[in-house]
Amino acid sequence: MSLQLSIGSSVRLLATLGVDLTGQTVSFQFEPSAPAGAADGQGFTLDLSGGAGQTRAATVVDAAAGKVQYILTTADTAQAGVYRGQFAFTSGGVTQVFPPAGWLEWVVQDFVAPSEFSALTDFCEPVRAVMGDFRPPYKYEDGALTSVVRSVVRMGLLPNSGFGITADGLKLTPPLNRPSDLALLTYQSARVLLRPNIGGFSWRSRALSVRKGDQRDFLRELENAIYYLANPTQLTTFQSYYAWVNSLAGINVWGLMSEMKVGGPVATVNLGVSGMTVTST
Repeated sequence: MSLQLSIGSSVRLLATLGVDLTGQTVSFQFEPSAPAGAADGQGFTLDLSGGAGQTRAATVVDAAAGKVQYILTTADTAQAGVYRGQFAFTSGGVTQVFPPAGWLEWVVQDFVAPSEFSALTDFCEPVRAVMGDFRPPYKYEDGALTSVVRSVVRMGLLPNSGFGITADGLKLTPPLNRPSDLALLTYQSARVLLRPNIGGFSWRSRALSVRKGDQRDFLRELENAIYYLANPTQLTTFQSYYAWVNSLAGINVWGLMSEMKVGGPVATVNLGVSGMTVTST
């Protein structure tokens, strides 16, 4: 799988060449992806004859272990496209390259933040991010995620009842264009995925006890996030629940609905040379 980069980003490429690089000078050669260049006995080489080919000095990180690196700069990733590259060094008068067969590949893309979300596949990445499913092979496949998102919409779990699914089952209509709606659909989908697997497991031996996989706290955080998105907080401008109730009614509810009666006297206090005594009646 190719490395995915955004235009103008910088990333470190690290490789272990498998030879002792003490005293060696290593370069990194790269170019926009093109038909394979000539192959030699050591592997493949890039066709750097064109103006698009670039050669940079690589850094030897650990000579004895053969570790080198090159950091793609913002200038290296200024143009969108598919790129390939190799580390190269000369040993015994012979140029050797890494990888010895094929190339390191990366894709530079112009990632523009979308203003609206329509295709159900648009929601796969947000749901995976919430669930901590970052690296392939993904725990949740696209088909499973789109099925969950589709079900959440059809069950009416979004506050706006006007949302629906197109006849082909592949898009949301109308598209989402508010971040709060995107967040709510993402959290609802994550909750549906989490609920069947909320319980953890534990085992215990004489000297050791282990408990893993309990996700109840995570589900509670999801529930809170969903509640505050679906029910915007009413008390944020009030200092107390008492003040909020009074504002809803427009009158002092507690004063009108409460009656206090005091019957007295309830005690007698005597002051004298011997001190003070209190006698309840």
